[in-house]
Amino acid sequence: AFKLLDRYIKEGGSVYLSTGWQFVDRDWEIEKAPDFFPVSSLSWTSNLNSRDYKTKGSILDGVDSKKFSPLKWGDQPWGASVPSGLKPWAERLVTVSDRPVVAGGSYGKGKIIWSGINWFGHISAYSNNPEEVKLLSNIFKFLFEKENFDEDEDTSMITMKRDFPDKVEFSFRSGFNSGNFYLRESFHPDWKAYLVSKNSKEKMKIYKSGPLYKLVNLPQVKAGDTLIFEYSNGLRGIIATIISLVTLIILLAYLILGVKLIKPIAEIASAYSRIAKNYGKRHVSKLSVKANEDEDY
Repeated sequence: AFKLLDRYIKEGGSVYLSTGWQFVDRDWEIEKAPDFFPVSSLSWTSNLNSRDYKTKGSILDGVDSKKFSPLKWGDQPWGASVPSGLKPWAERLVTVSDRPVVAGGSYGKGKIIWSGINWFGHISAYSNNPEEVKLLSNIFKFLFEKENFDEDEDTSMITMKRDFPDKVEFSFRSGFNSGNFYLRESFHPDWKAYLVSKNSKEKMKIYKSGPLYKLVNLPQVKAGDTLIFEYSNGLRGIIATIISLVTLIILLAYLILGVKLIKPIAEIASAYSRIAKNYGKRHVSKLSVKANEDEDY
């Protein structure tokens, strides 16, 4: 999972990572964090000054940390997952007692924000503190904003052709360096993908993405290139087809021959049954003899 997330972020994905729920969030305590974590390691603490919040960075412009609710659960301290240090590319965004509890930044082509406090639980416990809601709002705007994105312009770069259900072609009107192509159709291992250029046809690997949809990592694409998804029967499909044909033949034969067909089938089944019984008896007899020999000591 870590390798998948690392690759996802490097290639332009955005992730919000919370480790603020002890024993529930899987990585609330970790000795050596993966490369894409903004932190080096994590440990649990309940010894933070409940109101010593500070915010930093343009991501949190307009957020007043002085209005945050205290880090308390009734009379008990509200625990948090805190790092021993940050990665060089990460920026501290929220601190408590000068210890980072929210940090993040750009990783590869993507973005990640880590939080050591369970903000959703904290906001709920303190009647939807508006400043904490604003904090999360700013974080998600940073993570998922689309700069200079025009949906009509982007979709017009591609034309689709689908004359048959088992083959779909996407032609690119303009080129790009690299990227992910996400097709919202169910993944199946018998689907194949090919990138067809003027003088070449390259097989592309299809990954399972999201709720079992298809994703292809594309290299540099030139205007006029075509991405083809094509379904071809693999071994599973061939076996399923054979079973279907045999079943159909038996049903048709029964409809034509009726009771006449039942007798030979019953005789064949009876013969196989006798063979199986005799084999079973011989096998049990051999096991019994072997068991007696093993005990003869």
